[in-house]
Amino acid sequence: MRPHEPGLLIEDHAVIGDTHTMALVARDGSIDFHLPYGEWIRCFVRHGLVVEDLIELEPPPEATTTYDSFVAIDWARRWPAEEIWRLRKP
Repeated sequence: MRPHEPGLLIEDHAVIGDTHTMALVARDGSIDFHLPYGEWIRCFVRHGLVVEDLIELEPPPEATTTYDSFVAIDWARRWPAEEIWRLRKP
């Protein structure tokens, strides 16, 4: 991907594009694969898994980080930077 293609995250963590076009995100020499939550759920179900929970992590007010190159702590307080999917195979 080149800068300003839909779905590309740029250095200041601004998102170009929308949630429906963010399948492939290339930045800082790495490639991330992103799907909207509904697409993840359909993918898990297609592979025989049951979604039991989705936990969108939020750092507490006193939290600090050494991972500022991933997302700034202020970003993570406003939008989930990480989530935990709880799945099971029936």
